[in-house]
Amino acid sequence: MLKIYSLVCLIYNKFFSALESFFFFKLDNKQNFSNILVNGYELLEFKAKYPIKITERKINLNPYMTKYILKENDIIDSLKYFFNSCNLRHIITKKTGYNYSIDYLIYYTTLPVPEFDKNKDLYANKWHYDKPFSQHTLKVIIPMNETENYNGGIEILNFEQTKIFKEGNFTGNEKYFKMKNKMDEILLFLPNRCYHKAGNPHLKEGRTQIMIQLNPSKKWSINKNIYKKQFHIEPKFPYFTYFFDSKIKL
Repeated sequence: MLKIYSLVCLIYNKFFSALESFFFFKLDNKQNFSNILVNGYELLEFKAKYPIKITERKINLNPYMTKYILKENDIIDSLKYFFNSCNLRHIITKKTGYNYSIDYLIYYTTLPVPEFDKNKDLYANKWHYDKPFSQHTLKVIIPMNETENYNGGIEILNFEQTKIFKEGNFTGNEKYFKMKNKMDEILLFLPNRCYHKAGNPHLKEGRTQIMIQLNPSKKWSINKNIYKKQFHIEPKFPYFTYFFDSKIKL
């Protein structure tokens, strides 16, 4: 079954990646230099803060991860502010050559995992890449707290290191990107092309952040069902799972 699933993911990835390149990629942006296109990720200095008003409820997913549900109107207003008023959508399009649909958002805290539980799958804390997506799916990581020594942020392998990992030659002792979780920075990365994992924060307050899933689209938009999707795990195979969803133009 695992082999069949992997084959389905591969077919989906190749087919929709090719369609996106043909229909959505902006040729006039092809020459723009971007670390995303070179390494698969880019850390941006971004002073604007993502506005959180009041969370609707808190869900404890396991002893080390808590998810916060944001109110529907707050989500839409906050996304419009962050991507429109703060110019983030223009920055992203210039760096990648794509417009996007904002399809999923999760606001959460991860706590330190003790040694005896480190081998468990708790919150994407093992090396992986997101198989059932296209090569151009983009994720945005927004830190919502700062911890001492800025530890516990996401860890990412660039394109070359990912290739080495797939060949079984990655030891883990190599120097690779570890996000420091600073409030004045946000991270953009390609989860289908880069192996990555959640970092393990050292301090008891853990790390709090927002992750946003973006999928290439003709125009920038927000999925109308983004509020409801908070209650579920991150959707996969975007062209199928979001097919009937209406969009709000940005």
